[in-house]
Amino acid sequence: MPTLGTATINGFVRADDLDVKHSISGVIQTDPLTDAWLTVQDATPTQIFQKHITTSAVAGQGQIMDDGSANGTAVVRFELVGGSSGDTTKLTADLAYAYDIQVKTVAGKRYTPETGFPTKSGGMTASEQVTTA
Repeated sequence: MPTLGTATINGFVRADDLDVKHSISGVIQTDPLTDAWLTVQDATPTQIFQKHITTSAVAGQGQIMDDGSANGTAVVRFELVGGSSGDTTKLTADLAYAYDIQVKTVAGKRYTPETGFPTKSGGMTASEQVTTA
């Protein structure tokens, strides 16, 4: 699995839908991904929301689009839902949240290939919405 890195998810508007798609390198081809989680929490730390995906597509959750068995690089896509009570609506605009992406392999091994922490110039930040239709 890749070395833990600090990252950001930003450039989106609170209450909008957002697909978070990331590549994960270093997957052992004989031990591909079966599950992945995206977890977002505030500074207290309280979990704001969590998405769990597998290789099967589930609306409003996402999918492991490539498990990494072919070339050692997996692709995960998390579907963050907007709307009146969706995932991104639970975020406060212009406030950075901590997040991570954790994966599990066929052998049951767990890795966290990506983290985002506000204290390290990372995290997840949404802009405020103007139109509410």
